[in-house]
Amino acid sequence: GGFWNLTNNPFAIGTGPNSSNNTLTVSGGVVSNINAGVSIGVTNGANFNSLIVTSGGRLMAVESAAATEFLVGSGPGGGGGGGNNTVTLTNSTVTSFSFAGRGAVWIGSGSSNNTVTIADTIWNTAQNGASAPNEVKFTIGYGAAVSNVFHVSGGRVSAGDQNGNDLFIGATAGSISNMMSVDRGGLVSNFNGFVVGGAPGANYNSLIIADGSRLISYGASSGFQVGCSNAAGIQGGGNNTAFLSNSVLLTAGASFVGSGSSNNTLSLLGNTRASLGAVTVGYVAASNNALIVDNSVFTNTSLTIGNGFTNHGNSMIVTGPGRLAVNGATVVGAGGSTNNTLSIDGGTPGGMYVTNTTTLTVGDARSGLNTLTLLNASMTVGSAVTVGG
Repeated sequence: GGFWNLTNNPFAIGTGPNSSNNTLTVSGGVVSNINAGVSIGVTNGANFNSLIVTSGGRLMAVESAAATEFLVGSGPGGGGGGGNNTVTLTNSTVTSFSFAGRGAVWIGSGSSNNTVTIADTIWNTAQNGASAPNEVKFTIGYGAAVSNVFHVSGGRVSAGDQNGNDLFIGATAGSISNMMSVDRGGLVSNFNGFVVGGAPGANYNSLIIADGSRLISYGASSGFQVGCSNAAGIQGGGNNTAFLSNSVLLTAGASFVGSGSSNNTLSLLGNTRASLGAVTVGYVAASNNALIVDNSVFTNTSLTIGNGFTNHGNSMIVTGPGRLAVNGATVVGAGGSTNNTLSIDGGTPGGMYVTNTTTLTVGDARSGLNTLTLLNASMTVGSAVTVGG
C-alpha cells in the first residue's frame, strides 16, 4: 500500500555496470514520477535485476518535457543494457502519459534474456502531442539482442493514437530469437502495426497469439509484417514466425510475409479470425515464405503469392473447413515470379468457401510454373480468370 511520488527522479533498478541482483516489489501501492520513466538494467553489466508489481499496485509515469521510457535491459533510446533482467506485473496497472511524444518501451537492446510478463494487468500508453522519433513504440530485441521475451497473459496492452507507435519483435540486424506471446484472452493494440523480424539479420523471432487473445492495430495504414520492415516491401529478416490459434488479428494496411527474405511463416489456425489489407507472401524473396490458414476465416483486400524476378517457391496453404475472402484481386506468381503455390482443400466437400471479388490470375505475363489447387471447396470469382497471362 501507500503512495510514493518520485517527482522528477527516475524509477530505476540496476543503473551501473556492476549493479546486479537488485529487486523492488510494489504490492498494492502507487509509484509515480514525471519526466523520468521506468528502467531496469539500463547499462551493460546491470544484470539479474527485477521489478515485481502485484496486488493492485500501480506505476504512473507522466512526461511533459523529457522522454518517459520503459526500459528493461536497455539504455535510453535503445542503447545497450544489461541481461537477464525481469519485470513481472500481476493484477496491476501501468500508465504512461506522453505529452511530447516520447514514451517508448524497449525490452532487450544490445542485451539478452530479458523478460517482461504481465498477467491480468492493464498497461496503457497515452499520447497527446506532435510526432517524434520512437514516440510510443514497443520494441522487443534491438541491436545484438537474443532471446528477449514479452509475455501477456490476460489483461490489456495498448499504445496511443499517433503514428509511430508500432511494435517490433526483432527490429535490427543481430536481434535474434526474440518473442512475444499473448494468451488467456489478452489484448495488444496500437496504431501503426506489428513487425516480426524487421530488418536483414533479424532472424528466428516469433509471435504467438492464442486462447481467445486479440492483436489489433487501428491505423488506416497499419500492417502486419513477418520478415519485412514496417515500410511496405522493405527487406526484413529470415526464419521468423507468427502463430495464431483461436485468436483475432485485425489490421488495415499492406502486409508482407517475407520481403527480400526467406523461410518466414504466418499460421492462422484453430478458429482464428484475421482481417488484413493487401497481403503479399514473398516479395523479391528467395523462397519458402508461407501463409497457412487452417480451420479459420481470413479476409483481405488483395492477395499475391510471389512477386518479383528473384522471387520463387512461396506458398499459401488453406485447409478447411473455413473461409478465404479476398475483397479484390488474387495473383499467384507476379512480376516474373515462379514456382509459387496456392493450395486450397476444404477437407470435406464444400468445406472451404473462397470468394474473390475481382480477378484471379495464376502466372502473369512474365511468370511461369505457378499453381492453384482447389479441392473440397467452392470458389466465386467476380471478374476474369487468367492462367498464364
